[in-house]
Amino acid sequence: MEVLIEVIGSNILPFLAKLEWVYIITFILLCYNYQLIEQNIKVAFLSKIKTRFKVAFIGILYAPVYYFLWGLGKDDIGYLFSSFLVSFAFHKLLVDIVINAIQNHAHRAKSIKEMGGSDV
Repeated sequence: MEVLIEVIGSNILPFLAKLEWVYIITFILLCYNYQLIEQNIKVAFLSKIKTRFKVAFIGILYAPVYYFLWGLGKDDIGYLFSSFLVSFAFHKLLVDIVINAIQNHAHRAKSIKEMGGSDV
């Protein structure tokens, strides 16, 4: 058990600290908003492309924009790519967690308000 904790502390935590978390969050939000827009506006040729390819395409287009807007250096390219891979792999899971948390909070606030409680 101590070896596992040592591995996590010496390898995984520094890697997670160097990821571009702003990129990960904004990329996930971009993909989620794109999926909402796509549900409301049906475009024939886009409906035939699988969602994972659309998400990958958005990430590939967004990475250079993020790189130049945030003024990253050449040393940061590897971490930006790692951030893309992390967000690409977990975007659906993370979006579901965040959206469910927001919806649950809104539902609880509405229930409390209907019961005569104060605003949350």
